[in-house]
Amino acid sequence: MRLRITPATFRRVGNEKEQFKILIVDDRPDNLVALRALLAELKHTVIEANSGKEALRILLQGEIDLILLDVNMPVMDGFETARLIRQRTPASALPILFVSAREPSAADIKQGYSLGAVDYITKPVVPEVLRAKVSALLDLQHRSKLLEKAVQERSAELATLNERAARLRESMGELEAFSYSVSHDLRSPVRAIQGFAQTLDEEEGAKLSADGKDYLRRIISSSQRLDKMITDVLAYSRMDVEPMTRTRLEVEPLVLAVIEQNPNLQSPRAEIELQRPLLNAVGHEASFTQCISNLLGNAVKFVAPGVIPRVKIWTEAVNGAVRICLKDNGIGIAPEHQQRIFQAFERLNTDYEGTGFGLAITRQAVQRMGGEFGVESEPGKGSLFWIELPKA
Repeated sequence: MRLRITPATFRRVGNEKEQFKILIVDDRPDNLVALRALLAELKHTVIEANSGKEALRILLQGEIDLILLDVNMPVMDGFETARLIRQRTPASALPILFVSAREPSAADIKQGYSLGAVDYITKPVVPEVLRAKVSALLDLQHRSKLLEKAVQERSAELATLNERAARLRESMGELEAFSYSVSHDLRSPVRAIQGFAQTLDEEEGAKLSADGKDYLRRIISSSQRLDKMITDVLAYSRMDVEPMTRTRLEVEPLVLAVIEQNPNLQSPRAEIELQRPLLNAVGHEASFTQCISNLLGNAVKFVAPGVIPRVKIWTEAVNGAVRICLKDNGIGIAPEHQQRIFQAFERLNTDYEGTGFGLAITRQAVQRMGGEFGVESEPGKGSLFWIELPKA
């Protein structure tokens, strides 16, 4: 199949400022002179060889962008020269334009293409056709080099990224090991403080003054909060590294189990209403349970003084997914703060106990389950938190 040359192609390539090297190979000096003259208008560097052997020597010495190769040469014809070029020189991918004194036969074309030829041109050469084909081939060669360079750069970038990923995996492994160390080394003394403080309260509390009892209460409360913070930090840091297999979630039994296991979610401390049935979803059971526990815990905690927490739970089908909704009667969240609450260590109201990790852990868990997490809220009007997961 021959190159299709159009005027647009010629104009585009003819404006190319880069200079290329063209090797013309012919055993007749007059043909070399004629070809050089025809190519002079393209303003590229033209190098001559009067035999296949000399062409091979030139190719070993420097870079060439295109070869115009005469088919009919003594000793080593164009086909043999092309075969040796492909086998023995760094120029094995160079485009070759065969120049023939006669119209090539089907056998010639087949043989030429098998040796890497990209086209044929017959003598006498039409100047415009020769220049157009040469320009088009040089343009293709130029683009090929740019692509090769881009591939090499991307390969180098990929190698760098793989190296960084390996270091990151190593760092994550070290972080996980550190997390377990923190879990053991930090929580042990904190729980010792809790135990001794509680023992002191039980055995010696009656002997303490009012101030002493208040100090002891603060010690117990602070140690409990520190223990909870350590637990939350560990849960947050390990959320991205622990394996997560998604399965079918029986949403209603899981929500009921969370309510039944937490006294603060039961009457008369709170009123939880389920609008049944709750649609099932796909996710990670332990992570989903933790999400519901975090959201319900916040719902019954962030209410005005003297207000009984009321939470309504229902599900909706949304574009092939299931949205689990939790609407509370809490203090609400101002619109400008609704993104901040999903960040670790973020606490908007210091009047309420907390570590600032609950919603950050929830968002991270929902994202790992392939879902979405959001909130709709106004100050004084409660909040609607929702988790959207794939439908079962």
